[in-house]
Order: sequence, then structure tokens, then C-alpha cells
Amino acid sequence: MPSRKMVKGPIGILIFNDEFNHIKFVTEVISQTFGYHPTQAFQCANLIHEKGSYLVKSFPYKELSKAQLIRDLLVNSGLVVKIIPL
Repeated sequence: MPSRKMVKGPIGILIFNDEFNHIKFVTEVISQTFGYHPTQAFQCANLIHEKGSYLVKSFPYKELSKAQLIRDLLVNSGLVVKIIPL
């Protein structure tokens, strides 16, 4: 049986809406974590609020450890976050 080669494609950081964090706080965390302009960070936070979740950043698979560190930072800030394959 031929072996299957795993494709390690891009990954993304998905932030979920929750009942605990105010949009202003989420905006500040996104801006500080990713270096986004406050307007861009607010747009992300607003989409999280409206759609229930939003993909705020994507990475090549080789940067998985960087994405995991960022995820941990966001989780420690109180956000609900998941790394997903794209």
C-alpha cells in the first residue's frame, strides 16, 4: 500500500465571540498582539461579534510554533481562540 504524504498547508488563528469580553477589549488585544491599526483591529472584533468567529491571521505551516505562541497569548488575555488548517 502506498504511503500517504501529509500536506502541511497554511494555518490560521480563529477568534470566537464570547459573552465575557467587550468589543473594545477585543479590539485592544488584537491591535497589541498583531500590530494592527486600531481601525483594522476594530473591524476584526466587529466581525467576531457579528459572525461568531473570525480568522484574524494566517501563517504558513512552518510558522506553527509562532502561531501557537500567539494563540497562547490571546488565550491568556481571556479570548477564545483556535488554530485551524486553511
